[in-house]
Amino acid sequence: MIVSRLGWKKYKILAEIVCGLSVFLRHMYQRFFDRLILAYSNPTILPLNLPVFHFLIFLLPIYCFSDSLTYQIKPNDQLQIVVVDSPDFNQTVTVQPDGKVSYFGGDIMIVGQGKADLLIRDHLIQLGLLTNPVVMVAPILKENEIYVGGNVKNPGRYSIGLEEKTDLYRAIALGGGTLINSDLESVILIYKGKLSSHDFTENDREQILVHSGDLVYVPLLQRAEVQGEVQKPGPVFFRQQIRIDQALAKSGGPIHDKADLHNCIIMRQNGKIETISATEKFWQDLPLSDDGSGSVYLLPNDVLYIPNAFKIEPIYVLGRVNQPGPQLVRVTSEGNRTQVSVRQAISLAGGIDQYANRRKVLVYRKEGKSEVYDLRNQSSGQIWLAPGDTVEIPEKFQVNWSQVLSFISVTTLIINMINK
Repeated sequence: MIVSRLGWKKYKILAEIVCGLSVFLRHMYQRFFDRLILAYSNPTILPLNLPVFHFLIFLLPIYCFSDSLTYQIKPNDQLQIVVVDSPDFNQTVTVQPDGKVSYFGGDIMIVGQGKADLLIRDHLIQLGLLTNPVVMVAPILKENEIYVGGNVKNPGRYSIGLEEKTDLYRAIALGGGTLINSDLESVILIYKGKLSSHDFTENDREQILVHSGDLVYVPLLQRAEVQGEVQKPGPVFFRQQIRIDQALAKSGGPIHDKADLHNCIIMRQNGKIETISATEKFWQDLPLSDDGSGSVYLLPNDVLYIPNAFKIEPIYVLGRVNQPGPQLVRVTSEGNRTQVSVRQAISLAGGIDQYANRRKVLVYRKEGKSEVYDLRNQSSGQIWLAPGDTVEIPEKFQVNWSQVLSFISVTTLIINMINK
C-alpha cells in the first residue's frame, strides 16, 4: 500500500533516508521478534502486537538493505584487479564456485576472507613480483553504479542517479568516509580504464565528478610507532618512508627536559635494533641526497623509541647536603658507562649546607675503595661517579662557644668551692 501511494522511486528515497537508523532499528527488531512469535502462538494477545508487526514489516527491506552496504564477494562474480603504477598486473577474473580466483600462478581463496585487495597484495609480495604494491579489487559494476574501495569504512558498490552530479567527496561519503590512516593526498579515480590521482585535501575536491562505472580507491598509509619521551606517543602514518625528525614532529616533538636524543633506538621490522643520535647537529650534517636506505628513515612497522635522559641510579649523596639520598641524574654515555660528576651529584642533592666540610669529601666506590677530595680544588669536582658509588659530605669541625663557656663556668665554680 505504501509503495502504491508513494511510488517505487519515492519509497526508495525514503528507505535511504532511514538507512542511517538501521542499526538501532535492527536492535528493536531483535527485541520484538520473540514477542511476535509469542503473539502468533497466543491469539488472545495478537491484537496488542499488530502495530509492532506492521512496523517491523515496513522496516524489513531497510533491515536487509543495511546488511548489503558492504559488498560481499560471491562465487561467479567478475572482479577487476588494478595494481597502481603496474598495469601489467591488471586483470579481470571470475570467482570460481569454490570461492577462489586464479591470478598470476596461484589460486587465492577470496570469498569470506576479508579485504580482497590485501589478499592480492600479499600474493604478489610472496611471489616476489612486487615489493609494496597498491592493489584495488572491485566487482564489475552494473549500470548507474560506482565502487568505493580501499581504506574507507564501508567499501562496496553504490547506486548513483543519472540526473545527479556525484563528486569525489560524496562518493567517499557513500563509502562511510575515510579512516585515520587514509592517504587523502593520493585518492585514485579510475574512469573508463584511465587512472588519475587526486588530492582530497584540496578545496576543489567537490569539482571532481564521479560517473557511472567509475572506481574510487582510497590508499592505505604505511604505519610506524613512536614511543617514549615524546608529546604524543603512538602511530605515525606515511607513504613509503619517513625521516626520524619528521616522525618526531608528527608525534608532537620530544619532551625536551626528559628526552635523550643522543640515544634514539630504532627497532626494525626484521628484529634489527639500531641506535642513532637525533640531535640538531646530526641533522645539520646530514646530506640532502640521502636515498632513504640509511638509518635516518623509518620504514613500515618500525618502532622509534626515545629513551628518558633521567634515571634513578644507585648514586647516593649523604651528609651535609640539603636533600640527601638517591638522586635523579642525567645519563651521558661515555664508553657505555653512565657518568655523573661529584659536583653534579651534590648540586642534584640541593647543594651543601653551611656546616659542610668542603676540604674532605668522601667517595665510596662500588668496588670497595674509598677516596678523599677537596672541593675547593676545581679539578676534583670533575671526578666521575658510577652506579653504586656514594658521596658523603662530612660536617666541618666547629667550636661550640656556649659549651666552652659553660665548661669554664663549671670549672671556676668547682675551684672556688675547693679553695674555701
